Amino acid sequence: SITLFNRLALVLPDGANADAYASYQAGGLLNQVRPTVHKSYKSLKDTLERTPVPQMLRGDEWESGKGIDIHLSIAAVLDFYEGKGCWPGINNKYDVLKVVDLAKTLSESWRRLAKDSADA
Repeated sequence: SITLFNRLALVLPDGANADAYASYQAGGLLNQVRPTVHKSYKSLKDTLERTPVPQMLRGDEWESGKGIDIHLSIAAVLDFYEGKGCWPGINNKYDVLKVVDLAKTLSESWRRLAKDSADA
């Protein structure tokens, strides 16, 4: 029978000596070391404000423009929390009206931003 082993590499720091590993024959545990991957993302605020047509998982919802409604609702609720220090109350009509007003204001400001950036 033939036994195949995956190739392994022992990476030593610069100037290190491999003599300490000379007696190694087989066995032991190996841990894979992966290089660090750094990713950068836009902030939630920038994503909410500057994504003109957010993509949806379902194509028909994306085509009908539901993504912007979701962005507006999330942004309005976050603005409500920032202004009041609490989340909108369940079945509280005053909170609902405030969130709707915030969403309308955000919608108008985002429209102006989109128009200004399209004109530029």
